[in-house]
Amino acid sequence: MRFGLRALAAAILGMGAASPAYAKAEPVVLEPSSKWNVDFAPEKCRLARVFGEGENRHVLFFEQWGPKATFGFTASGPGFDRFRAYKPVDVRFSNAQEPRETQPFMGTIESFGDAIIYSTMALEDEGQGQMLGILPQLNTDKASFAEFVEFRQRSRSVRFNTGELGEAFKVLNQCTRSLVSDWGLDVEKHKSATKAVEWTNDQAIVQRLVKTYPSAALRKGEQGIMRMRLKIDETGKMTDCVINQTTINKSLKSPACREMAKAKFEPALDANGAPMASYYLTAITYKVND
Repeated sequence: MRFGLRALAAAILGMGAASPAYAKAEPVVLEPSSKWNVDFAPEKCRLARVFGEGENRHVLFFEQWGPKATFGFTASGPGFDRFRAYKPVDVRFSNAQEPRETQPFMGTIESFGDAIIYSTMALEDEGQGQMLGILPQLNTDKASFAEFVEFRQRSRSVRFNTGELGEAFKVLNQCTRSLVSDWGLDVEKHKSATKAVEWTNDQAIVQRLVKTYPSAALRKGEQGIMRMRLKIDETGKMTDCVINQTTINKSLKSPACREMAKAKFEPALDANGAPMASYYLTAITYKVND
């Protein structure tokens, strides 16, 4: 879904459409210089690997804040020093795949430099994930066909030679299931549940969020990605709201949890069709339009 009003937008980001053309150019090719490292943090799962050496060191992050068929995604290093904000970037994961035109955020990662940052990314279509009951999972079968991660902006391109990603994504799936347990919810019941939490008045609440873009951040042109996690009880009532910032800004403090107190939900249903406590995840992007 995308929502916007004139100079700003609070949106749930997705992948762009396929790019109609892919100009031939020799990419900067980066080989792994570390193994995959997985961080089972309290509020998120991060899969990270370093590529290149010396002054050409780059890093690639896959991140999730809960079970999803998609992932947050960051690539950083000197290869991106001439990539420009607000310009489209083509992304692909294999030679057989058509590149997709995307609109990432630009930022920096300490010790690596310029970065491109995605709120939501998928290897292919977002609807091609796997399900374990009502727990969305990264599609490890699709990930096994990955060869690399390549970013191209006009004539500039950077390729991370990741090889297949199936095993790495299995670890992320395991990590996100453990997060559900950390939230005090029953993972086994979620594996056999028949219906996930449904947000029934999302349009109205998102429009309220659009109108409450923090004024100090708006004046400075600050943008950011926020991950929001809600716990929803058996009656459909929100019992907890947690916001994790993907991007760090001094003035951008989201009022989303305050507004979400007005949100309405239908509860999740267990294997017998009875209401059960569960969660709802979304990403909110504060973006100043060009």
